[in-house]
Amino acid sequence: MRGLRYKEFWMQDPASGSACGDPVFERSLLTTEAVDGWRGFPVSWIEASPHEVHAELLTERNALVMIDTGSTQADFHYGKRAMSWEFQPGSIGLFTPGTELRLSKWRWTPTRRVRIDLDAPLPGCALETLQGFCGPTEIEFRDPELTAVVRAMVLEIAGGNANGRLYAESLSLGVALRLQQRKNARYGTARERGKLSGEQLRKVQELIRADLGKDLCLAALARESGFSPAQFVRLFKNTVGCTPYQYLFQARLEVARELVRASDQPLTTIAAETGFASQSHMTSAFAKAFNVRPGEMRRLERLRPQ
Repeated sequence: MRGLRYKEFWMQDPASGSACGDPVFERSLLTTEAVDGWRGFPVSWIEASPHEVHAELLTERNALVMIDTGSTQADFHYGKRAMSWEFQPGSIGLFTPGTELRLSKWRWTPTRRVRIDLDAPLPGCALETLQGFCGPTEIEFRDPELTAVVRAMVLEIAGGNANGRLYAESLSLGVALRLQQRKNARYGTARERGKLSGEQLRKVQELIRADLGKDLCLAALARESGFSPAQFVRLFKNTVGCTPYQYLFQARLEVARELVRASDQPLTTIAAETGFASQSHMTSAFAKAFNVRPGEMRRLERLRPQ
């Protein structure tokens, strides 16, 4: 058991490799190279072995923390209340600057948790329309949609950021938008239901399909539509029924499938031209989308009677 005083207990910088516990018993699950290649909110994914820590918590930044696997029990004073809590997989905490948890005692089992720095700017993706999206501190809540996005973030980073910048930005903005939705629901704010015009949508679709191999960013797509990135994502989803990245990924799959069927280009060339990180990345995508690998699809296509 170790005692810590007014440490950024949940909030430590991801680069430090530790958060919300004793660094002696913890390790980062993300390599420095993978973190450096990520283009979204700063993320840490920490694995803790069993230990106990006494600490005082005073947060300085907006951050989200989620228990991925395992559990932890915590006793602390928050405001005028003494609390006992058990955080299980899927438990999410939202912490705003000035949150103080006094006389804290944390008992960790083998646990993995994710921490996201919500104050860090997204490169080239202004959040000016989402000011104050975090809302007040919530010690613990459940949100399956948000949980899925957070897990997708750490898996993308751990996998080497194969899906590119637009995916990283879309996931990060998805976290911000989901938190804003929760805040709006709490305070009764109306949901935006507007859509892109036909001309705005056409321009965005043309930009996406013009060069599928390009590592597109939200800022470029938003400029084409005439909206901020946050507004653009909402309006695009209202119009098309999916996120910009999902649309891009589907376009890549469709074009890659046609090239596999109709051309003699090497699969590595097709993967590069359509924006997949590698041939194995394209193969994995084909297996999930079409239940067949690209090489097998090409072989079956050539066996079909003409």
